[in-house]
Amino acid sequence: MAAGVSMSSYTMLWYRQVHYGQPVEYIIKEYEKATRNFKAILKTEDNLFSLTVSNLTAQEDSGTYYCAARHSEARTEHTLTRSLIYN
Repeated sequence: MAAGVSMSSYTMLWYRQVHYGQPVEYIIKEYEKATRNFKAILKTEDNLFSLTVSNLTAQEDSGTYYCAARHSEARTEHTLTRSLIYN
């Protein structure tokens, strides 16, 4: 989040795109119970929203991961992209 912007007024989500051109798939959002090997961690006091992936494998977990912030009054999401690719 930008300086001076509070994460507490947003719903935070994680998405993943396995290959370029394929659909983006929803993974998990804040306060949601961990699924498969994904766990979302939200620390609003530090403006930190992270994704923990357990038992990583190249075949199952490579792709581009997107962190999205949806404001309670907005209809669109803002994203920051991070890639996780194993060689």
